[in-house]
Amino acid sequence: MILKRLILGANGLFAVVNGGFMMAASEDWFATIAAYTGPFNHHLVQDVGAAFVVAGLSLFACLWRPSLWPAAIAGVGFLSAHGLIHLADILTGHVHHPLSDIFILTIPALLSLWAAWPTNVQLKEKRYV
Repeated sequence: MILKRLILGANGLFAVVNGGFMMAASEDWFATIAAYTGPFNHHLVQDVGAAFVVAGLSLFACLWRPSLWPAAIAGVGFLSAHGLIHLADILTGHVHHPLSDIFILTIPALLSLWAAWPTNVQLKEKRYV
């Protein structure tokens, strides 16, 4: 389905670019995106950036070869958990920009989960490479 492929490509690109920015220019990323969360932690930003890059690459793998959907589900696990953490922060009043968190993190993560989820045909094939 073309919509699933578009979602995998767009969200994969966003994750890789965001993660790359986090890893290449951690302080700039933090000042632009997350300064309101507390003091800068270089190591933490680098770690989360690496997770975004790997998640994005897993979406690209599924886009390239749909039989690699298990990799995408693993990558979406991080994106979904991250989105749910932000959703919990919104519900408890700990987020300064709730709409951007919902539209930039939570909804794309859920759409990625839907896009990566295998079809019945893929499940019956039992072919993962």
